[in-house]
Amino acid sequence: MCVLDGSDGGGKAGAACEFANACAPGLFCAAPATVPGCGSSVGCCTHLCDLTAPDPDEQCTIGGGQECVPWFDPGTAPAAYANVGACALPQ
Repeated sequence: MCVLDGSDGGGKAGAACEFANACAPGLFCAAPATVPGCGSSVGCCTHLCDLTAPDPDEQCTIGGGQECVPWFDPGTAPAAYANVGACALPQ
């Protein structure tokens, strides 16, 4: 989905967020359980990542065990988005 950037210079990786556009560009508001150290009950900002990068997990700069995991379930990604991942703690 496309939304206007509402981060207003904030929304860094690991920051608490409540809305889809509250994170800086290249990040998204993820469920608290997927972001190490997230102190919010709503969500925290984390990186999108490229699954085809040589070491996709290097894009996950928060640390704490985050990995670049596929955004879409296996076999459901539109061809143009097959490389899209999210930095998250593995579930």
